[in-house]
Amino acid sequence: MSHEAASPGYWSTVRVSLDDRPRSELSATELDRLADAFFWLDEPWTSSDVRREAYRRHVAGGDHDLAAVAAWRLFYEYHLVGEAAVASGWIERCAQHVETAGSGPAAGWIEIARTDLALAGGDVDAALGHARLARDLARRAGEPDLLAMATQALGRAEIACRRYDDGVRLLDETMVSVINEELDPHFTGWVFCNVISACMGLADLRRAAEWSDAALRWCGSLREGRLYPGLCGLYVVELALLRGDWDRADAGAREACEHLHAYDPRYAGEAFYLIGEVARLRGQHDAAVAAYDRANDLGHPGQPGRALLASALGRRDEALAGLRSALPDVAATFPRAQALAALVELAVAEGSVDEAVRAQGELEAVAAGSPGEVLSRLAEGTAGLLLAASGEPETGLARLRRAAADLRSLGLPYEAACFSRAAGRVARTLGDGETARLETRAAERAFHQLGAVDDLRTLIDRPIAGPTAAGESPLSDRELEVLELVAAGATNREIAERLHLSRHTVSRHLSNIFTKLGVHSRAAATSLAHERGLLRP
Repeated sequence: MSHEAASPGYWSTVRVSLDDRPRSELSATELDRLADAFFWLDEPWTSSDVRREAYRRHVAGGDHDLAAVAAWRLFYEYHLVGEAAVASGWIERCAQHVETAGSGPAAGWIEIARTDLALAGGDVDAALGHARLARDLARRAGEPDLLAMATQALGRAEIACRRYDDGVRLLDETMVSVINEELDPHFTGWVFCNVISACMGLADLRRAAEWSDAALRWCGSLREGRLYPGLCGLYVVELALLRGDWDRADAGAREACEHLHAYDPRYAGEAFYLIGEVARLRGQHDAAVAAYDRANDLGHPGQPGRALLASALGRRDEALAGLRSALPDVAATFPRAQALAALVELAVAEGSVDEAVRAQGELEAVAAGSPGEVLSRLAEGTAGLLLAASGEPETGLARLRRAAADLRSLGLPYEAACFSRAAGRVARTLGDGETARLETRAAERAFHQLGAVDDLRTLIDRPIAGPTAAGESPLSDRELEVLELVAAGATNREIAERLHLSRHTVSRHLSNIFTKLGVHSRAAATSLAHERGLLRP
């Protein structure tokens, strides 16, 4: 391919000029170009058919280098449509031609493929070895496309080995060749997808956003082919979802579904999952379930979104079970951190402190390896939840407030609002009415702006004892009498004398009041009672 391939109508012209001729009259090189045309015109199966014919012509002509490159392309194209076994056969065929041809450019391409296979299999040491060899071969060959692909492969391998700084530096180095338009369009799209995916996996949202913007500009220059706009669009959707632009996220996910329908259904599964996430956050339960089910049909487990939806609907046992079963299959850094954070929150809510402690420990280990601040702030907030539930509410409150403020400054409004809500609740149990008011107000404002209906409801439908509307009391008439006297400053002895009760009975009423309101002190009970209008004028 050449750089003119990015010009409008180029591939349609190639297809018309070559596909009208009998295949037997086309040279091996022309067949390669025709296969590329079908690839860019979103016909991957036809592309593979034509490329197999090109491969056979290269073999018949004794050109093992070009035969190896054709086999390498077939390996990736079959992987792209989910045919892993067929892809494996083609990479072995590629290796045979590399062995026959000796060291050359094709040897570098196969080492890149072996890097990807090793990363997929979790063999990070092997991936690193293959990637280093690929880069050495690329440098000797002097091919810009090969060098860029080898460099990004090495960067991803370094990240897999937890050498994040080295890995990210290599990814940035690769992207310079992309934005400088040094690469063939096919490899431009490839590098964009791999680099942005790696940045999102690390929760390095600043870097992911910069490269996503560049990728969208490049995608906008394409006049044919929907694969790369669809793949890049998925990352844009994820970023928009995190940034609170849910309208853009929903529209982008639906557009990505349309773009990716001709390729591996797993890509469309990711898009349906993101559609479900927007619906869940907006309180559109039926739409979320339908999207998660569609994602599951296409190979996406739908977690942690499905578990969080079950929790919002009051099915916490189901939510915890879903997260526990999904975690072993979630390997990427950012999705795993999100699932662990959800597990901490649900386990705390259910009183499963030991499970929450284990999940928190793993979350902090994951966050320690991320170059960005997002995961460390996420871990800070969940640590606050755990501390508050474990008898250290003052320390927990401080960490919740810090996490909320930091996530807000990082541009993640929903996560910030969730921790503000939790901070408000903890402050209320401590009798700190002003902090409770400020944090709850911050959460309410954010949830309202986002359209987070279920979350807004949690700010109204307190206390823990059950769903009650604002101004409606969960307390009995006698408990209200006791609480009114507490609010007036009466001691237990004075309350007992006033209501003609024993001190033991007064103590029991106070215990019930604290439990129903979810507080631990007389001051906190008074503060919450005034805030919710429970006390008579």
